[in-house]
Amino acid sequence: MKNLPRLIVLSWPESLPGEAETVRRLFDRGLPTYHLRKPGADRTEMERHLRSLPRKCLGRVVLHSHLDLAGEFGLQGVHLRSQHGKAAGARAELPPGRTISGSTHDLQELSEVAGLYDYVFFSPVFPSLSKPGHEPRFTTERITRHLAGLAGHVIALGGVTAENIGAVKEMGFQGAAVLGAVWQAADPVLAWQEIEEQWR
Repeated sequence: MKNLPRLIVLSWPESLPGEAETVRRLFDRGLPTYHLRKPGADRTEMERHLRSLPRKCLGRVVLHSHLDLAGEFGLQGVHLRSQHGKAAGARAELPPGRTISGSTHDLQELSEVAGLYDYVFFSPVFPSLSKPGHEPRFTTERITRHLAGLAGHVIALGGVTAENIGAVKEMGFQGAAVLGAVWQAADPVLAWQEIEEQWR
C-alpha cells in the first residue's frame, strides 16, 4: 500500500534565488513530499531543477509538467491538473508504487474524481497567500459536511498556515499543502517547521 502524504510543500511557480538550497534544507528537516510546479519551465529547465535536488530525495518529489521525467528520475509521482480523464493512462505509464494526484476547486467535482487519484488537492480552503483575490467558494461548515461523507485522501490547499492548520484537521482533510506560507516567509525552513509542529 502506498504511503500517502500528509504534509506537502509546493514549489514557488517561478525560479527563486537560493531555491535549491532551501529545498535541500526542507528535506533535511523531514519534508515528506515536495511538489515541483513550474508552469513556465520547458523540459530543459525542469531537468535542471530536478538535478539541483539531492538524488536521495528524488523519491519524495512529485512533478506537475513534463511528466515523463518522473520515471527517468525515479520520482514519487505525477500531478494532473484538470486532466481527470487521463488519470488511468498516466497510472499505466508509471512504475508500480508511484502516486498520481489531481486537483479541483469544486466540491461536487471532488466527489466525482476523488477515486481516480491517490490523493486530491482541494482549494482554496482559506484566502490564498500567493494569489491575491483567490477566495474560498465554500464555507468551512460546508466543506466539513462534504468531507464527512467522502471516501478519498483529500489535501487542503490555499492559505494554509501554522495558525490555521488545526482547522484543516477539524474539517476532516487528510493533509495539507502549503506554498505562500513557506516561500513568502523570511525563513522558509522555519515557517515549514512551525507548520509541521502544529500538524502533529
